[in-house]
Amino acid sequence: SMFVPMFVPSDLWRWATRFGGLYATHTNISGVAQAGDLPFPPFIEDRQYLHVERARYWASWNEAARLPHLYRFDSIPHLLSLLASTSLQDLQETSQRMQRVHEKLLVELVEFWRDGLLSVVGRRAGEFRSRLALTW
Repeated sequence: SMFVPMFVPSDLWRWATRFGGLYATHTNISGVAQAGDLPFPPFIEDRQYLHVERARYWASWNEAARLPHLYRFDSIPHLLSLLASTSLQDLQETSQRMQRVHEKLLVELVEFWRDGLLSVVGRRAGEFRSRLALTW
């Protein structure tokens, strides 16, 4: 990752849930296990009307809503003001904070997959040893 500071709309729900939307007619989820009781399906009805509560819910899962160290703007004039008033030093410090968060998440990710893999391999190794013991 390049750790480039990002400027994102503070009302991300308006923009992150409509375009490139997933239409129920384009998917086949019959027979797929449900992931709990979600308040809203991850589909949009159409591109003309925005269901605000659904958009707010799903936008909260958007990476740009969850990552720290983002610059949020409320309007184009606000964005221009932020761009004009944010110093190069501020941007460099933000980039460094982003890098530290990335490194921490990378360690957590490696540990997660290592532990998952070891639990599967360990279980399978135990099953193999049990079968081997039965044959001897």
